[in-house]
Amino acid sequence: MAAHSTITYTKVSPLAEEVIPTFAVDEKDKHGYIIDSTNIYFKCGPIIRVFDRATGELRLTLEGHETNITTLSLTGNLLLSVDRNVIAKRWNTETGECVSTHTLNWEPTDYLNRPVLRKANYIQVAYATDDKIIGACSDSTIRFWTIEDVPKCSVFAYESNIVALHVHNNRVFASCRNGNVSIHVWDFATKKHIAELFHHASARNSHFTSITSSVDTIFASDYHGNVVSWCATTLDPTHTSIVTGKQIGRASCRERV
Repeated sequence: MAAHSTITYTKVSPLAEEVIPTFAVDEKDKHGYIIDSTNIYFKCGPIIRVFDRATGELRLTLEGHETNITTLSLTGNLLLSVDRNVIAKRWNTETGECVSTHTLNWEPTDYLNRPVLRKANYIQVAYATDDKIIGACSDSTIRFWTIEDVPKCSVFAYESNIVALHVHNNRVFASCRNGNVSIHVWDFATKKHIAELFHHASARNSHFTSITSSVDTIFASDYHGNVVSWCATTLDPTHTSIVTGKQIGRASCRERV
């Protein structure tokens, strides 16, 4: 049985700092989590453990994946999980029921004229809406699926070496390892590129490893531990918080909301 360690989870925001209860999870999974207003969701191999944020009590254990889970995403009371076999499952966060299971097939392209990694290699997958899934694929494409017709997928955009993906208010935010410490923004409805976001406080020779949001703010953390933000409406830079100088995992920036 894997050793467990108690991890103090700290919520950091531009206005306040809050420490909430500790959680007993596998040490190797301590950064594999996302949160909402009431729960924190840890991915522990092929299992998801759901803790109450206020009490620290284990509420639900979600089982059904056969391989390790690589991505978690939330919209409303639905949790999306995707494993290494690119099997997507949707869960009701109140009851723990598995609502549906889908295989996210796609045909790789050679758009960037470089070798394509294995077909089932996803960097990150997220909800676009409660009936659409959007994913960054190993052939440097961003694609989306409709729940009613998952076998079909559409190419949304091309961008090299995508390392983080997030959707907020009908906008798609993607971070790339392309030499620029920036985030590209597209309008989901029109598929038009809106902007490329930079921040004066982000480290040079780095890249953003995680993107998340609150109601009116987009947050991103870079490889060196800097957390920066932009107004979600105007896309202007806002607060900057220098964390610890340590690398922040792709999922852990989500705690800073």
